[in-house]
Amino acid sequence: MKFLHSMHPESTLQNALNNNRPKLDGLRRKRVIFDEQWEKLFPSSGKPPDSKEFDITLLHLLLREVCHLSAPSTGWRKMPADTDASPEASIVRIKCYRNELCHSVSTGVPNDEFEDKWNKISSSLEVLEVAAHRKKLQSLKSATTDHEAQLVEEALEQWRREKELEKIGKIMAGTASSPVSPVSSGSSVLNVSEEKTNGTKLMRLLVDGGTHVLRNLLHSVYPTDKLQVVLNNNKAKLQLLRSRGVIFKNQWEMLFPAVGDPPDSKTFDISLLHLLLREICHLTAPSTGWHNMPAEDDNSLGANITRIKCFRNELCHNVSTEIPNAKFEDK
Repeated sequence: MKFLHSMHPESTLQNALNNNRPKLDGLRRKRVIFDEQWEKLFPSSGKPPDSKEFDITLLHLLLREVCHLSAPSTGWRKMPADTDASPEASIVRIKCYRNELCHSVSTGVPNDEFEDKWNKISSSLEVLEVAAHRKKLQSLKSATTDHEAQLVEEALEQWRREKELEKIGKIMAGTASSPVSPVSSGSSVLNVSEEKTNGTKLMRLLVDGGTHVLRNLLHSVYPTDKLQVVLNNNKAKLQLLRSRGVIFKNQWEMLFPAVGDPPDSKTFDISLLHLLLREICHLTAPSTGWHNMPAEDDNSLGANITRIKCFRNELCHNVSTEIPNAKFEDK
């Protein structure tokens, strides 16, 4: 969000969005932007957009579509090369890792993999922090009035303080043998809290528990040894969904491995399991459909399948892992 505001400050964000509205509307018609995202960009109430409601997906979209940034060599949707430390690559890297986490079949991450991912994500966040500060300073470089000159000095002083705090944080972290926070010590974004622990617990319940339950449900309809035959029998229908962009390339590879091996349902995440349950298992959709949160009093099988996916999506598209205690108990 800070990087977005370094190019389009909050005071000018609404104008920037309005100037790009035809382009964004085209993306909406192509279903690149969904209705709930559109409402955040152009609130029907007429109020200005609140960027604090923009999640990683929407921020990634705005940065690539309205900020005139150059795409990394691997594009805006593929994991960049480790050697690419550009701000653009850092933006994509953050989104790719978020997607990877949300579409995992388990929240478990081996220690060596955790260290590697933590370092790469931290470095990406640091790159964007530095780039945002530089853009802010560049915009103030031509200051001519005393007031503007004061703003430059204040920005420089803030930058110096944050770099000093960062150095201190790294020294302390090195002493404690713990990962370095990717944001300045003065920030509370990554501070531990009971509410953020709630979010972590819900993620484990949804990803670990939800994936396990949906996979077992799939196999109660189609046992493991019959799954390949069933998928082949439904290949034409699934191919149509692929052509419509409902099934993605990596999901197709899981369903129909190029090497000819049978599909391994242990690699199917909640999204893919939800798709198979609704498309080839002949289940009855809840009254609200397969893609909307069911009514609370709907305890049908279809509703519970959809509820798991909706809660997973909600958690993954939040702007924070914080879940208030009362809401945590309810969910």
